[in-house]
Amino acid sequence: MEMQSMMNNNNNYHQPPNSGAYGLPSGPGGPNRNPQSILDDCQALDRAISDLDAQLRDLQREQRREEPSPRTIAAMNDTIMDTYRKLGERVRKIKSLPESGSPRNAPQVGRVDRRLKTMINEFQRSESEYRRRMQEQQARQYMIVNPDATEEEVREAVEDPDTQVFAQAVCPYLSMLRFCCLRGIS
Repeated sequence: MEMQSMMNNNNNYHQPPNSGAYGLPSGPGGPNRNPQSILDDCQALDRAISDLDAQLRDLQREQRREEPSPRTIAAMNDTIMDTYRKLGERVRKIKSLPESGSPRNAPQVGRVDRRLKTMINEFQRSESEYRRRMQEQQARQYMIVNPDATEEEVREAVEDPDTQVFAQAVCPYLSMLRFCCLRGIS
C-alpha cells in the first residue's frame, strides 16, 4: 500500500502547462528563455528532491520492518534510482547553461546540486546498512541450522545469494520423514 501511494505521489506539486519531468520547464535555453527560468527550474528541482527524500524515508521504514518485503524494497530502490538519474540529468543540463554560473543563479544551482548529491549518499548509506543487517540475520539463521559451522562456512553461505538456509536443513528432514512413512516407521 505504501509503495502504491509512493509511486502515485512522485509529483505532488503543481506542474505548469508546458512542463517536463518533475515540473521542470521542458527544454533549457533557447532565444526566448526567461531570465528567471533557471531559478524556477531550481525551485522545481528542490520540490522533486523533497519528494525523493520522502521516498527514501519510506524505503528506510520498509527496511526497518520486522519482516521487510524484498519485492517492495527492490521496487522502491528502482523508483528512487530512476528518479535520481532523471534529476541528476536535469541538474547537469541546468549546469551546462552559461547563465547557470551567473552571480544570481550559481548559489541556487549549487545548492540543488549539493542537495541531490546528499540524497544519493544517504540512499547508498541506507542500502549498505540494510545489506549488512540482512547478512547478519542470514548468518544467525545459518548458525541455528548448522551450529557446528565454521566462520568461513557461515561467511560463504551468507555471501552466496542462492543459499536458502532453512531449506538446506528441512530437506534432509523431509526426506527422512518420507522414508519413515514409506516403511511404516513412526
